[in-house]
Parts: sequence; C-alpha cells; structure tokens
Amino acid sequence: LTSTVPFVNLPAIEELWLSGNEMKDFEAVVPLREASGKGQLPELETLYLEYNPLASDFEYRKKLAEWIPTLKQIDATLIGGLGAVMGVPSPRTTIPSMATSLATTTTPTINTEEQLRQLQTAAIERAKQETARAKGGGA
Repeated sequence: LTSTVPFVNLPAIEELWLSGNEMKDFEAVVPLREASGKGQLPELETLYLEYNPLASDFEYRKKLAEWIPTLKQIDATLIGGLGAVMGVPSPRTTIPSMATSLATTTTPTINTEEQLRQLQTAAIERAKQETARAKGGGA
C-alpha cells in the first residue's frame, strides 16, 4: 500500500494496522487526516504505520497525533489526551518553563509544539553534558 485512501470511509474502525508497506511520506496519510477532520473516523484509536518509510521521520508520532486527535496509540506507543505523545504534556496541560524556578508555583500554559521544542532543547543539552563528562571535560 502507498496510501490510506481505502480506509477513509470506515467510521466504525478502531484499529488500523498498515505496518510494513510503502507509505513514503505524510502525503500517504493526508486522507486519514482529512477524514478525521470531517469526523469520519470517530472510533480510530490505534494506528500502526511502523516499517513504512514515513515512520523514519523525526516527528512521525507527533504529527500523526496532531492530525488524528482520536488516536490513543501509534504503533506500540501509547499517547495521551489531546494528541500528546505519552510523557509529553497535552496542549492544555501546564508545565514550568525551562527558565522558571522549580520553587515557582505558577506555570505558563504553552502549546504542544513549544513543549516539544523545550523538551528537545533539554535533551540536547543533557546529551552534550553527558558527552563532555564521558570525555573527562566535566559538566
């Protein structure tokens, strides 16, 4: 398979397993996105697209979760409410800003994209620190 077109008119479908096909990019998933946006896939909670070329995209799960908000699982990864990947707060969840002290009790509300940027920045910084530590360069 190279597209999700055959599956857009299945309103009762709960799981769609399309692993190991030839879906090269997100254009292959646009039909599901459009059907979901029109409320045509209200029951779709699980989508497997692993082992398709598009699954190698860095933001693969994030994009699918945003495109199809009814999803609760993408491949073997559970995702949270409102399209948030498990462990990443949903758009309505509040988290402390990186610059905010842990002692601060107020937290700003930020969108998913900004949350992911902050988490990515923190992960990169941590990796740099661990690399420097491993090379004997300290923290």
